[in-house]
Amino acid sequence: MNPHMHRPCKSSIAEEVRDSLKKGSHIAALALALTIPDAYGKLEYPKDGSGERYRKWYRQYCAFCISAQTDSKPTMLGFDEHTCYKLRCELLHAGDADLKPKELNGFVGEEHSGKDVSFTLRVGMGSGTGATWPKDKPNEAEYHLAINIEELCNALCDAADQYERQHPLASQEFPRYEMDDLRQSVVFHFSEH
Repeated sequence: MNPHMHRPCKSSIAEEVRDSLKKGSHIAALALALTIPDAYGKLEYPKDGSGERYRKWYRQYCAFCISAQTDSKPTMLGFDEHTCYKLRCELLHAGDADLKPKELNGFVGEEHSGKDVSFTLRVGMGSGTGATWPKDKPNEAEYHLAINIEELCNALCDAADQYERQHPLASQEFPRYEMDDLRQSVVFHFSEH
């Protein structure tokens, strides 16, 4: 009997992420999507360290970037390759997607320098930045960065798809998950009587 009488199943990271999103498994989809710059960055920049190649690949291939702007200049830190890498590290290494205010205090303008930023993940509403303050007290503003999980996951998946289209000769090296699908297999048990 051939031990390989099964149906091998192969899928890409992007396919698995999209499938998780369809099933409503948002955190599972996000955790897997955040590995895309790791996997493809290793192909693109094999000699760089993990964090460096992650950020370089994200900056080059992923178009998901949010920043509050005034007169074409960012007024506060948004979501870029640095913030994405911080999110990846928190979620994958600490099991936590809560970026701490001190990690997000990269305000650009003098008036915003050193202010904390609250961070939230959400579904059902778009990503964005904002500020709230008590009436007539803008100097007491609290700043917010909210990321829509579906938007980020889809942007990372689209970046992976784009990378694969641009590098067809590297197709044997693209990250793929392979497993034996034995759900429809028939197993025979023999008993001695």
